[in-house]
Amino acid sequence: MLDVISDGRMEVGIARGAYQIEFDRLADGLAAADGGKHLRELVPAVRALWQGDYAHDGEIWRFPTSTSVPKPVQRPTPPMWIAARDPASHDFAVSQGCNVMVIPLMKGDEEVVALKDKFDTAVAHHPEVARPDLMVRRPGLPVTGPPGDRPFPRQRPAFAGIRGTPGVRGSI
Repeated sequence: MLDVISDGRMEVGIARGAYQIEFDRLADGLAAADGGKHLRELVPAVRALWQGDYAHDGEIWRFPTSTSVPKPVQRPTPPMWIAARDPASHDFAVSQGCNVMVIPLMKGDEEVVALKDKFDTAVAHHPEVARPDLMVRRPGLPVTGPPGDRPFPRQRPAFAGIRGTPGVRGSI
């Protein structure tokens, strides 16, 4: 629906969940470690639904012939983003032609570098797939005062060329 309203500017973001409490509350106690396989089966099913009538009989998800309406404007489907931290999630996202979003949680720039390395490894493993985008969602700091007084320079080497980082333009 949003794709139709936005005239084809929608992008879809999907994450498997990060913490056990999320699974306890929303998935009847599913082990967080099993969240990835649920997501990996869901992504191709959603794309198939966007293409037309589709029935699914997978290991986890099962539904009879169904459809999704309205159909997305973008062809073949709207761009998809998958949140990834571990190598398997990066590999799956890239193999499916999905963009990757990473969220460095507690460490400094070294975590950004490590996540980008996982992404680059996945890209190298799938030369048959057009290189997707990588976006870093970095929790921000409230900053006041003129730009020269900011605690970090506008562009730090660890963030160079990564989409979605404030102050950085371009793609990797």
